[in-house]
Amino acid sequence: MKPALQCAHGLAERRTGDREADDETVAAFLREEAERGLAPASLSLIHAAIGAAARFADADDPRGPLTARTLRALKRRHVERGRGQVDGLRRSNVDAVARLAAAEGTLLGLRDAALLRLGSDAFLRVSELAAVEVEHLEAGEGGSGSLRLPRSKTDQEGEGKTLYVCRATIAAIGAWREASGVSSGPLFRAISRDGTRVSPTALSESSVPKVVRRRARAAGIGGRISGHSLRVGSAQSLVARGASTADRRENRDPLRRQRTRRERRCRTVLRGRRRSARPALTRSVRIAVAGGPARQGRRIDPQ
Repeated sequence: MKPALQCAHGLAERRTGDREADDETVAAFLREEAERGLAPASLSLIHAAIGAAARFADADDPRGPLTARTLRALKRRHVERGRGQVDGLRRSNVDAVARLAAAEGTLLGLRDAALLRLGSDAFLRVSELAAVEVEHLEAGEGGSGSLRLPRSKTDQEGEGKTLYVCRATIAAIGAWREASGVSSGPLFRAISRDGTRVSPTALSESSVPKVVRRRARAAGIGGRISGHSLRVGSAQSLVARGASTADRRENRDPLRRQRTRRERRCRTVLRGRRRSARPALTRSVRIAVAGGPARQGRRIDPQ
């Protein structure tokens, strides 16, 4: 049984106690949980967990027509309930939070600063952030770099993609690696309670949201913060800078794209100037070089 279903079934067992599990009991339990404030999605998860637990135990499924009708009615009644969108941590927020964490000068602070910056810079999901390895990073020109993402939620075939990483993020990652001695394997790792030992294994996915929430609160940022807040805030920052939907999908900063276009135009102009600086040959010179009629005394005159 999946972890989410196990948790939901454990909740159902604790709430129902010694009551016999049948159609009426399950329906009553769902009504009680709805009154307690659970959203329709959570009620559906509990409903599925009860059925999965019955199949796992090779027992009769206690859910029946009454339970199904009750669940449908509760979904309609409490349709407005839900988790909703988390609050985003915009890049200016992340910069301030990361600076505050790095100023501690501890292993924990340096790791958290690098984690926050990379998650925001590369639009990483929690699972992707926890799976980053040192070998996925590559330094580029001017202090910036790139991150090779081997697999993502929307890339199940593992084609991978390369993401831009800014100079501040590369510098934060370098500070963390130098202090921790991490030279290969998982980039972000658990740290002992006394803050002196770095684990050889990767930081768990469940720990990433805790890091984001803890650091945001330490910086005085309220609201509904989760690991997804880095990705949401980065998208909000790009929208504020005039990014299109395609830009947000590909994690492209419109200002950086404009700079790249300007640089490309400058290179084109320079190549054109160098080309125009060369002495152009007249048709007669070209003919002469090719061994044509110019040998018979035709004037050969470079422009």
